[in-house]
Amino acid sequence: MDSISAAVRLAWQTTTDVSRPAPARELTHAALLGQGKGGALIGVDLDDLAYELADDEQGRDGVVRAMLARIADVIGDDGRVVRAENDRLVVITFGGISEALDLGNRIHRVVEAPIFVDGVSRRFGACIGVVVDQAAARTPEALLRELGIALRAAKAKGPGATCVYSEGLGRKALEEVALRGALREELVGPPPRLELQPVFEVHTSNVVAVEISARWNHPVLEGVALAELFGVADRAHLARELGRRILDQAMVAVPEIDATVGNPVRIVVEVNARELAMPDYASAVLDTMQRGGVDPQRVVVSLRAPLAPDDRLPVVRSLVALRARGVGVALADFGSGLSSLRALRELELDYVTLDESFTADLDTREGTAMVKTLVTLAHSLGLRLMATGVASQDHLAALRRLRCDLAVGDHCAPAMPLPKLADWFARGDGDGTRSRHRRFFSR
Repeated sequence: MDSISAAVRLAWQTTTDVSRPAPARELTHAALLGQGKGGALIGVDLDDLAYELADDEQGRDGVVRAMLARIADVIGDDGRVVRAENDRLVVITFGGISEALDLGNRIHRVVEAPIFVDGVSRRFGACIGVVVDQAAARTPEALLRELGIALRAAKAKGPGATCVYSEGLGRKALEEVALRGALREELVGPPPRLELQPVFEVHTSNVVAVEISARWNHPVLEGVALAELFGVADRAHLARELGRRILDQAMVAVPEIDATVGNPVRIVVEVNARELAMPDYASAVLDTMQRGGVDPQRVVVSLRAPLAPDDRLPVVRSLVALRARGVGVALADFGSGLSSLRALRELELDYVTLDESFTADLDTREGTAMVKTLVTLAHSLGLRLMATGVASQDHLAALRRLRCDLAVGDHCAPAMPLPKLADWFARGDGDGTRSRHRRFFSR
């Protein structure tokens, strides 16, 4: 393509022929600004699996070279592909948004075609980010920053995703930066405040467990759902630190919870799938329980779905090790996606937590039919089902008719700090619970 500068032509040849990446800034400047032309950048991040299966640096380099050659064949004279830092592949094209998206789809197809690694046929995927600057008005630094934002958004969606940079994505990226900074400060500051919400056995109205959640001190984190915070922690490589901080505080609170409730109940703590995928997760959790003097049989870890495909096997290993010591396992937000159904087959579970959107629909015929189906499915697999978001007596009555096992929600009892939980029991709101805590959760 005659309009591409000699610098880009040389960079493309160099990055195809040798393993050393070229500086992405210079490539971007030469392609989109040096010639005064607009166009698009397409970033390609290969699955981590593509590199993990390569035994050494030479094998990794071979995978990258093969993908460079494939992409170069696909784009032909429509652009150039370069190997930038961290083995990210960047396509430079002078087309607009529709051409860039079409090219992205073709790149997905060639990347996903089988490739031989150490003599074995493998399949990989990729995430693609796109940034368009047809007016050639932005600096190379801005374009590369925006490309990085689009790529992170694509990676958050999973393999095979494509995301185009927009101002909305830019705002989300700024919010992410603020959340990461606040989380880092939180993890080195005072411990979080704990809130506890009683879990009721539906057919007896007895309190049989306490669900623990953290309330953070940093104002930026106020009101941020734990599921969202787990995602931020994953992307900031803080999953281990966040999970341990929550679990440590929960275990410290157990003796006071026992004194408040008057009888040992199970402690439900939500955990991050990414953390469970870490090799030493089970041993670290069991050590924390031992230090706190907490019987593992009293703890339920509530696993939030979906699981990343690469995480499934290590997560299963961690859960097997925990269940061998009596730790209960629950699947959070059951029914919220096909990933939950797959997890039912792959994970050894004790409980499933019904997504609160289903509870909210119990006042409709369709919603009732759906909950009935999910209760039947859970019971057929030998699992107990807990409905969340119970907001009315009508909800409770419907759950009793449908033979749901457990319920939690503001109508039953709101989440509250430990002193208020003590007041709640002292007022008699928890009367009648003490004699039957252990029966329901016995194995």
